[in-house]
Amino acid sequence: MSRYRESSFAFVLAALIVAFGGLPAVAGDATYGTVTAVKSANVLAFRHDAGAFDVLLAGVDVPKNREALQNSRRFLDETAVGRRAQFRLDGRNAQGQLVGKVYLSEGGRVRDLGVEMVRAGIAMPARDYRGYKYGELDSAVAEARAKRMGLWKPRPNR
Repeated sequence: MSRYRESSFAFVLAALIVAFGGLPAVAGDATYGTVTAVKSANVLAFRHDAGAFDVLLAGVDVPKNREALQNSRRFLDETAVGRRAQFRLDGRNAQGQLVGKVYLSEGGRVRDLGVEMVRAGIAMPARDYRGYKYGELDSAVAEARAKRMGLWKPRPNR
């Protein structure tokens, strides 16, 4: 390869790195880190090598009553805080929050934290969320209903 071709190749390669290296994260990007805190009923603080950010868990809604909010925070605190996890970005919502899935690994099994919240009866699938494949959230709701867990627990007559 001639000296001219080598320098042209290096220039093009450097230009591509500069042009695309600064792009913001896009849906599907993933990173590993640690869940450091529960910010709200479905928002976690996540720290990784390059920094920290808050994550709105994708695909789940927590009812706005006091008991449900407390149960969700307790569940997330016991299940995720201090644990290594993978965050997979789905995008940003209208308010600019990072939205994505958080996966925990335990005993060789990877668990989607949002699906686990629904399975425990702590949250419901978000109505407008179509990002879950294979009916994971529907199966989780069916399990929680069958076991009468959380939101599906019979309420005493008042």
